[in-house]
Amino acid sequence: MKTQPWLAPPEAADLGEGFVVVGAGIAGATAARVLAERGVSVQVIDPCAPASKATGNPAAVLRPVLARDTKDPLSLFYTDAFESTRRRIDSLREQGHTIAGGFDGVLHSHPRAQDMRGRAKHEYLDAAKVQARLGPHARSDGVWLNDAGWVSPVDYCNALLDHSNIEVHQAELVSLAFNGLTWRLMAADESVISQADNVVLANGWRLLQIAQTASLPINPVASQLLHYKDAHSKHGPSVPVVGGGTLCPTADGWMLTAGHWHDTTEDTVDMARNPEILERSADLWAVPDCADDADVRAAVRATSRDYLPMVGGVPDFEQARIVYADLQHGRQIHHYPAAPHQGGLYVLGALGGRGITSAQLCAEVLGSVVFGEAHAWQPALHPLRFLARELKRGKTAP
Repeated sequence: MKTQPWLAPPEAADLGEGFVVVGAGIAGATAARVLAERGVSVQVIDPCAPASKATGNPAAVLRPVLARDTKDPLSLFYTDAFESTRRRIDSLREQGHTIAGGFDGVLHSHPRAQDMRGRAKHEYLDAAKVQARLGPHARSDGVWLNDAGWVSPVDYCNALLDHSNIEVHQAELVSLAFNGLTWRLMAADESVISQADNVVLANGWRLLQIAQTASLPINPVASQLLHYKDAHSKHGPSVPVVGGGTLCPTADGWMLTAGHWHDTTEDTVDMARNPEILERSADLWAVPDCADDADVRAAVRATSRDYLPMVGGVPDFEQARIVYADLQHGRQIHHYPAAPHQGGLYVLGALGGRGITSAQLCAEVLGSVVFGEAHAWQPALHPLRFLARELKRGKTAP
């Protein structure tokens, strides 16, 4: 089937002197690694140390997604993504990198757990079997995902960035300027941080603060976690348990996270949220009444309307609205030109709370776009897909 013009990738990149990747979290680290392994010189810039903002939780759950419909696009994508990430982690460990974590299974509690289907290895466990496997603190039935588990995001990102073609620099991007050939990356004082023919924006919700990506239909979502260490570690699960909340082992204890506050960029800790986090997790696990003894952390991530990431060339949204203005009339696709893009500018974003699972496959898609290769997931992740849908319906896109 021919790709719809509005979902076509840009032409292959002119690699020039390499790439700048903005963001040293899981999105930026995987993008940098995939490009570096293909011989590209990559400079990663971030105002903070790698994996210290949204990616910086003490642990992250790595799992496929099941669904009642075996053709569900989220299930298909995240199962492929899970397999890609498992291969990457196994490879990094074989190379000698220490990445804390384990793949002894994940319990996914779901109201219709018995109806969940998918390609990933799984089995349904009733509440009694769950308790037999995980202990008396467990309170729910669920789907057991055999090969899933958890990793330390900090360990994982540092391992990804450990490559001879990658350099990491601390700097904060505020704006981009293009002179027709080269992108200038500007700091708050309008000084030039770096110049490059090609830039990958992998800076989470801060994509909304950059003029060239401010039109992306993404939403910032805040979350907060409680991290129990040392004396309280015996109360936590030995494997991740996900449902209304998420409970997960860490290298030094366990963590509990729940609650997603939409349309907020506030990443400061709000102690008033802790009772809500505990309440949302009560159906999963008998959490001890020791919230005051936990370390608390908040983070903001970005998500899309269909919960799939956005990967590819950054569209020229203004031009796209013009050339695709009459999509609702149903003209044949050969009447339309390929999607207009901002040359040399790419995005890897909207990973939401599943970035540890999806980033590797997203980076592989990005690599295919950069090198002018086909990838099965490229159209589904195209950043212009939402605008095209709105125009087809005769609506004004945001």
